[in-house]
Amino acid sequence: MSGASGKGGETAVDPVALDKAVGQLNRASHDFGALRKGYQGTARDAPTAFGEFGVHDSWSAFDHAWDAELRKTGEALSELIQQIRAASAGLQNRDVGSGRSIRAVTPR
Repeated sequence: MSGASGKGGETAVDPVALDKAVGQLNRASHDFGALRKGYQGTARDAPTAFGEFGVHDSWSAFDHAWDAELRKTGEALSELIQQIRAASAGLQNRDVGSGRSIRAVTPR
């Protein structure tokens, strides 16, 4: 499979390597989803959990910000998987199209 210009005008892309990378990213996404679900399942909002002196309010702000970061990271991982799949499909389609445009040379 060919890709963007590199040394010599072409660069090779291995579709098996792309599929392997997507598989690894899918496993990472699954693990990350489990991590986020576990974090969300913790009892962390009890007002008495941190005692007095406004610690609960500080923790609550941090907790919401951290949860938002976890959500964003999960979304970024999903988008990366989608982009690699789309790039791989595009390169494969381009190679198929290039192959179809090659006509047989008839001997004279």
